[in-house]
Amino acid sequence: MKIAFPTTDDKGLDSKVSEVFARAETFTIIDIEENTKKIKNVIVIDNEAKKFPHGAGPIAVKTLLDNGVNAVATYDIGFGSKELLKSSNIKIVRIKAVKHVYEVLDKVISEVDSSIS
Repeated sequence: MKIAFPTTDDKGLDSKVSEVFARAETFTIIDIEENTKKIKNVIVIDNEAKKFPHGAGPIAVKTLLDNGVNAVATYDIGFGSKELLKSSNIKIVRIKAVKHVYEVLDKVISEVDSSIS
């Protein structure tokens, strides 16, 4: 299972969660082992969508799809992005912004896991 967090920097688990989705600086993607729920890998990718004056949502969603993301943990998300994620079978988990990824990761894993079961 891969969970993406829109983030403000490239510090991995120490990254702060962005207040925006499609125009976040980066996406922190955490690969979780299905059986043990332990972290297998953490990568941070630059969000190219932040540079576009229009249509950032579809570009951000495509980036996450291209990276095999199964769930997104976000504070705020626009209607278009939300609908694209839903139609792509990517689970959306709402979280508080300006918290570090590590502070909300267990809650997100739990919520994603329970929605899949």
